Amino acid sequence: MRTYNFDGYDLDYFGARVTEITGLEGLKARSLDRTTWPGQHGSQPNRLVLRFQDREISMFLFFESISMLARQKASQFRALLYPHGRPVRLTIADDETGEVLSYDLDTISEEISDFVYNDMAEVQLKFVETDPIKNVYICNSSSASIAIASNNALEISWGDKMLSEDLFTGTYTHNYEDGKSLHYIIVSGVIEEATITGLTLLYTVRQ
Repeated sequence: MRTYNFDGYDLDYFGARVTEITGLEGLKARSLDRTTWPGQHGSQPNRLVLRFQDREISMFLFFESISMLARQKASQFRALLYPHGRPVRLTIADDETGEVLSYDLDTISEEISDFVYNDMAEVQLKFVETDPIKNVYICNSSSASIAIASNNALEISWGDKMLSEDLFTGTYTHNYEDGKSLHYIIVSGVIEEATITGLTLLYTVRQ
């Protein structure tokens, strides 16, 4: 059984459960850059630089609303999908294996509206993860420090709705003020060409 959490709220709180989710599998590669030369057949691809497309996630939720309170909670959930100036954090925990997956997502479409919740409905949400190549770290203290060596800009999502963007070589420290003892930190970008130290690596996504 999996537990789905949006920005710190389990879906159970909103009276919803996931009936289907797709897009968690491997990423699609971008088309290779190609150079054509006068007088030559075909093209010359650049095979040394491999980059991947955004991750697109589709999620079907089943809502059952039989009271005004249930409809209010459904409206609260909808508000979570569009945080100002940052992505929404989706955390998926497998209750049997203990595996935890974290995604920073932007909502690209949803079919939720007030009338849907009069009885019950299954609705579809679509999200995009624009920084799918990443390391995910675990932090169980009140502060985190990450040392980065990189010629490419990286992004740190600290796990408490705070982002640090356009980071190059340096040491970055963050203090937590949300009262939680556990955070999942996402460092994304051209990770394969960077050196990152200072935290316990939970897992990495390369493709």
